[in-house]
Amino acid sequence: MQTLRRGPPLHLSASEEEVLVKKVLETHSPDGRHVDSELLLNLVESIMGHATTSNARVPYADLEATTTDNSHKADVFHVYEPFGQTIHKLSHEMMTKCSGDSHATTMMVFDLLGSHSWDGKLVLVIAAFAVSYGELFLITRQKSSIGVRWELWSLVHKVRNTHGHLRKQLDACYQCIEAKLHHTLLSLFEETNDDNLKVLGMLLALKDDLPLWDGYLQEQICIDVLKSKIVLLLLSKIDISIAQVLLLQQTYDHPHRKSEKSYEIVWIPFQSSVSWNHLEVKAFNQVANTVPWYSICRPWLLSSAVLNYMKEEWNYEDEPLIVVLDQQGRIICPNAMDMVIIWGGDAYPFSTSREKQLWGEARWTLELIMGDIDPLMSMWIKEGRTICLYGSDNINWIREFSSKMKSIIRAGVSLELIYVGNGNPGEHVREILDTITKENLSRYLPQTKIHFFWIRLNSMRSSKKRLGKDIQNDSVMEEVMSLLSHGIREEGWAVMGRGSSTDIIQLHGRKLMECLTLFPVWGDNIEKVGLLNAIRKAFDPAQDVVHCHHSRIVPYAEGTDEGLVICDECKRPMEKRILYQCLQYPGTNG
Repeated sequence: MQTLRRGPPLHLSASEEEVLVKKVLETHSPDGRHVDSELLLNLVESIMGHATTSNARVPYADLEATTTDNSHKADVFHVYEPFGQTIHKLSHEMMTKCSGDSHATTMMVFDLLGSHSWDGKLVLVIAAFAVSYGELFLITRQKSSIGVRWELWSLVHKVRNTHGHLRKQLDACYQCIEAKLHHTLLSLFEETNDDNLKVLGMLLALKDDLPLWDGYLQEQICIDVLKSKIVLLLLSKIDISIAQVLLLQQTYDHPHRKSEKSYEIVWIPFQSSVSWNHLEVKAFNQVANTVPWYSICRPWLLSSAVLNYMKEEWNYEDEPLIVVLDQQGRIICPNAMDMVIIWGGDAYPFSTSREKQLWGEARWTLELIMGDIDPLMSMWIKEGRTICLYGSDNINWIREFSSKMKSIIRAGVSLELIYVGNGNPGEHVREILDTITKENLSRYLPQTKIHFFWIRLNSMRSSKKRLGKDIQNDSVMEEVMSLLSHGIREEGWAVMGRGSSTDIIQLHGRKLMECLTLFPVWGDNIEKVGLLNAIRKAFDPAQDVVHCHHSRIVPYAEGTDEGLVICDECKRPMEKRILYQCLQYPGTNG
């Protein structure tokens, strides 16, 4: 009579699963030995492909050649057992016990492979199956009995079933470990640490370096170099833009990083496809070998629990993100990308409070608009020169604008004219720059710096928005949004300012050209009120009869002279007056 045997349950209870996973983890004690997976798998393929025709024995000597000693991770005096013997033991145990208790057989396998990594365990088990498979076929060549062949195929079937069961058990272990790690990550930042190493060790955990039950952790890289430093974790796709890389490089090269205000950038790249492929690995290596900061060595081995945590808890999607950890591993800014792009190393320590402080000190000036994009421009701004930034995609408009502005310059007005492109700089920018150069229309920013210019403006908008600012309650936000809106239109635009002064005017469209055409009419006012106020009066002659009562009190210090001061309200020059005030007046120090 045919007997029936109940197989192992497909689903374990929570307590049974936890006990099983704990037992498996207790056997996992990797000592740093390395398995050449590619070579072993090639041998497996060779065995399976020639098993039915080869009379040669299984090449254990070749398998032993795959052993390499990772001397920096293991005791150099430790003698490793040859892999050929390990594979032979696995093959023997699985074949002789394949019809017995599958759980016991599985645990036996884990015990034998305790000193190997998870990937190494799997490759060695596959190799053992291949050896058994090859030997079975060698036996069939020597035995012509059909009965023996049917018995051999039965054993092959059992071997395949055992392999499938082992694979399911290993997957279950991985899932349980990942779940435990995810739970640990959720409470990671609730703890108080003396330094940042524990947090970084968890965030940089590999699939094979997950924390064990005794709390031990193997880090992927020697994170001691990051100890007690501000760490900027850069999350991005592999194809991060060159412009963003160069802007970040300015931050990395900042003197603050090499001083006592030490900080480091660590790049954590995300693949674009479901899993890493050859082209993505190649692209990652190319970028990682180019940038000066730290990069994850093997990002394709990062724990999925860590990656999912970053996506869910840090809201990482596709746009680059910088999460800042302080010296104790606490998050002090959930996204410092905009801050870094705008202020570079001056944003140290890159905290949210520092971002608010910087905006509290910022004013809408050419210095803020340009930053450190171009050294020559920075020098002109410090010298107090009057500068006109302009942009358009229409080369005919650029020619007309340049002609009118040069007429003003020839009339004796000191003015620097700079083309900075438009809000969506594309391939046509190169053609426009070539035309500007050929026809000597004006100065211009190089194509890469044009990208910098618009990236910074967009970062200003993003930073302000994240801090809850809009055009109704923030004057800088109003100016940024106005400039960005002009930058995406077909009509041209211009921004004029003087040095680091807040006296800035934005002009665009048809009215801009009409104003410049009327220069012979309002040009005489430049000597009296300056270029910018002369333009304002040309737009709104009624300014002369509008009374402004705004005043600005500046404490007197001998030898100080602020020069020409512009009213923050009406943008006209302010008259200097002297006010004598009693020391007992309320609000003074007297």
